Amino acid sequence: MASTIARLAVLVAVLAAPAAAAPATAAPPRPSVIAVVGEPGGLNVLHTDFRTRDGRDAVLPAGVRAVRVALPRTGDFAARTATLAAGPLGHLKAGTLYYVAGTRLLVYAPRDPVGRSTTDIVTGDRLHATGVVDAAIGRRYGTAPDALAVFVAGGGAAPWEWVATQPWVDIATTSAYGTPQVAGSNGGTGGSVLCEGAAAVRRIVASGRLVFASSGNTTDQPEALVSPNGLPEVFQVGGVDAAGRSWRPGHTEESDPFYAGANVVRPYETGELFSFPAAAPDSFAGTVHFGGTSGATPRTAGWAALLVAAARAARGRFDGAEVAGLLRHAAVPAEAAGPGRYFVEGYGALNASAVARAAAVLHGRGTLPARPDEDAASAATRQARAALFNAVRCSA
Repeated sequence: MASTIARLAVLVAVLAAPAAAAPATAAPPRPSVIAVVGEPGGLNVLHTDFRTRDGRDAVLPAGVRAVRVALPRTGDFAARTATLAAGPLGHLKAGTLYYVAGTRLLVYAPRDPVGRSTTDIVTGDRLHATGVVDAAIGRRYGTAPDALAVFVAGGGAAPWEWVATQPWVDIATTSAYGTPQVAGSNGGTGGSVLCEGAAAVRRIVASGRLVFASSGNTTDQPEALVSPNGLPEVFQVGGVDAAGRSWRPGHTEESDPFYAGANVVRPYETGELFSFPAAAPDSFAGTVHFGGTSGATPRTAGWAALLVAAARAARGRFDGAEVAGLLRHAAVPAEAAGPGRYFVEGYGALNASAVARAAAVLHGRGTLPARPDEDAASAATRQARAALFNAVRCSA
């Protein structure tokens, strides 16, 4: 997996190379930036998967200023975690952007009028957030191993409002959108009372950037309608197996009991692997099993980050709608062609080869086939999502 992604990064760089040699003084395109939003826990900033390739500080986008936080160099994992917890990352100052030295990580806690805690970045449960960030930018298993990630702490609308005002953030991804919930059939997650962040999410997309959201793993979870997943402007991601097929009850590849309990991913626009290794929450270099649509979504955001970088190299800018369209149309269908295929697996699964084809299109070196059936089904689905979101989720 790591070697495949590395080869893809090289291919994207080759595709991005101009016909004539650039002046020696020309600055390289800046790294793409992915905002990870909605995670309730902490992040293992000590993991080596988040380091830069040369160990030096990352080059931040022009105009971005952040408080630099040095990583402790001595002690075991617990000791270094304690050192971090005693410093700025253990007591985030709201409204301050932090940069973790030698890594590709930034951390921000917006001023939240609701008063949600933002001080557990180091000491909180780090499993989910670490896996999500690693799926996007991890050196070994992430799809965009040279991109930057900004971890936006807190819940509700405040993180989205902040991202909307930061033009240097290219992509936002959420795998655990936190909203007030009302009681439901699956133990208290039956739906969102408020459409927190919806207006900000729409502003992000309207400004030409991308927002990715998990479609949810099961038939009884509300993610497909909960903001921002329910917004038709948001790119919805599902999970697929190694062959690119959407998971169904009775699937034999996945041994995790969660996936053996008649759970099934819902329809989505494109899919990514739901089962892969990711950075461990409690070690310097270990891995854990990670996946579901929580992992598929940031992996898709990482693929988009590669295309954003390729577009910048070729044109100096990118258009979010174009990148999203390329991801959809490069996706590989696993099932037989038919009118109902989209409603089972969206446009199909993404992989390194598909993204390389999309990068070629950005540079005028390839075309993608038309997908009229999927386009029509997608338009109908988006219309339905908009109607449901406005009628059910934004009525309170």
